[in-house]
Amino acid sequence: MKIKLWQSTLLATILSITTSAVNFNPVMAQQTEATIDEDELITLDGIPWAAEGWPFSKIVEIRETLVNSVVGRTVIDLHGVDTDCVVEAVCSPFSLAPGNLIIVSMWSSKLEGCAAELVVQHTLPTGEEGNKIVPVKLDIGIGDSLISLTPQQNATPTVSQRNYTYSENTGLLPPILGGGRTRRGTLYASRNVFIVDATVASLLSNAPEKEVRARVSFADAGFPRKWRVFPIGVETVKRWRSVFGFNSTCRPL
Repeated sequence: MKIKLWQSTLLATILSITTSAVNFNPVMAQQTEATIDEDELITLDGIPWAAEGWPFSKIVEIRETLVNSVVGRTVIDLHGVDTDCVVEAVCSPFSLAPGNLIIVSMWSSKLEGCAAELVVQHTLPTGEEGNKIVPVKLDIGIGDSLISLTPQQNATPTVSQRNYTYSENTGLLPPILGGGRTRRGTLYASRNVFIVDATVASLLSNAPEKEVRARVSFADAGFPRKWRVFPIGVETVKRWRSVFGFNSTCRPL
């Protein structure tokens, strides 16, 4: 049977389209689990305590606030530390008591490139200095590989602070029943944005689906420690592949 030239060309085109559909990246086909306006992720002036209201360990579709178009994906991880706690069963890492430390990490792939952003929040009694908690290096252990992320050259580390009040328990009754007294503290928050290029994105995307350990180094040893080791949850790690699949070229933002 003879096939005319134009028929042959059309058939080849159809086969090409079909093959492309079959080979479509399954990462991109994975459904998003939440959406957020891009403006809500601006962290220059701080974020709510423990990033309250944000979706954690979910594939979050980032939408341009004004026109509602998709501009990227992110997955957000949350870790809290009650630095004064000895018995884990009674720890309150997300309370506003002085000494608590919150680490929020955002792993993002957008049309213009990729990045990892770290926000560190720390509560201190009023009068204590908290400006030394700026994160300046982020190390991540993936299998036998150690990935070291450095800040973006155009990223400006920022520190914000605000005063707040909290109830301190002074007796047998809990503060809610009048068994405490009101104290004042200061909430410090710092942020920095770290480079994620195509190589780093590939390593993260292919990480084993289990909790990984990370170490954030701070700008000054005046903080309780110059570094802090913290976990990144398995549900966040599972979603790296989908997030960084949004823009696999991953130019640093």
